[in-house]
Amino acid sequence: MAQKKKTKRPANENTFYFSVEGETEQWYLEHLRTLVNDELKRQGAGFRIGMSIQVQKDPRQIPWPFITRGEHVNVVHVCDYESPVPQQAGMNRLEQFKAILDNLSAAAEDKNLTYLLGYSNLSFELWMILHKQPCNGGKINCKQYVTDLNTAYASSFPSAKACKKEDAFKDLLRGITLSDVHDAITRATAIQAVNTNQKAQAQRHRDYEFYTNNPALSIHERVQDIFTFCASRGFSV
Repeated sequence: MAQKKKTKRPANENTFYFSVEGETEQWYLEHLRTLVNDELKRQGAGFRIGMSIQVQKDPRQIPWPFITRGEHVNVVHVCDYESPVPQQAGMNRLEQFKAILDNLSAAAEDKNLTYLLGYSNLSFELWMILHKQPCNGGKINCKQYVTDLNTAYASSFPSAKACKKEDAFKDLLRGITLSDVHDAITRATAIQAVNTNQKAQAQRHRDYEFYTNNPALSIHERVQDIFTFCASRGFSV
């Protein structure tokens, strides 16, 4: 998937930087950090990964601390194709997603950093479901994920919104292991392979490539980046 050219990692090379649209994405990343660091500790690694996570729908508004130090780093923006940002007048789903990419491009240029895209189409619920089971069928809207979520996590949420409450969501996270994360990456990779093999039309905007049909995603690539970094230091997590 096309992206801006990756640059050197920051001076604190163990830190991964994220901007996210909401708290559920933040809680997930915090859980992932714990899983990875617990495994690194178990293996006797002499390092841990860090994460700097900013909850901000508009990346242009984030005062990243490394900017004042003149460092050029990679930041991942985690977002939905069907964004929770209120629809702007006259903008359809595609136009609104392109507006998010416009903001990423503007922030990257203004702040001298590289923004990588970690999107889910339609939404982050797709990524959550993939930790437990395939989710290959298209959805009309995010509300349709609730049945798959309930099946995947043996839960009984009346709506997708209900699972986003902090206690409920963190209860789901407690059921996610590192093995589940690897399974999610495998399933997401298979989804993207189908999109490619079926010649699903990929959209390009700014320096980013994405699919308007769902399911589609790239967040798994950004999670894999963390595992690849650990492997480069001699530890498989």
